[in-house]
Amino acid sequence: MAALAIRRATAADAQGIHALMQALAAHEGLTPYLAATPDSLMDALADQPPRAAFLLAEIDDRAVGFVSWTRVYGIWRGEDYLNLDDLFVVEAARGAGVGEARAARLCGGGRWAGRALGGADGQPRGATLL
Repeated sequence: MAALAIRRATAADAQGIHALMQALAAHEGLTPYLAATPDSLMDALADQPPRAAFLLAEIDDRAVGFVSWTRVYGIWRGEDYLNLDDLFVVEAARGAGVGEARAARLCGGGRWAGRALGGADGQPRGATLL
């Protein structure tokens, strides 16, 4: 059985993430609108705190999917919240549990830059993720 790993992406993963983003754009028919580049992704991931974050899904050390998010300040809550951006799994890896594993890692409980991920009631869910 293939080894599935879910891990936080780093700036060194920018090229691979960009390739996955190109596949997502092609799948959605939005290729002309993809403005991100490997360099812009590297910069966003290298910033402290990062301007974007990704969980990268790999099967046998090959990138097969990602979930991306940003941190946004919410005026109603008066604090940061997680803004889910994209979810994608390459077609060849669909049905292999990649999406479920990513969701479990992301939603099973976590923190982003010290902020608890919570539900609509504002109550934190789970423990530290990243």
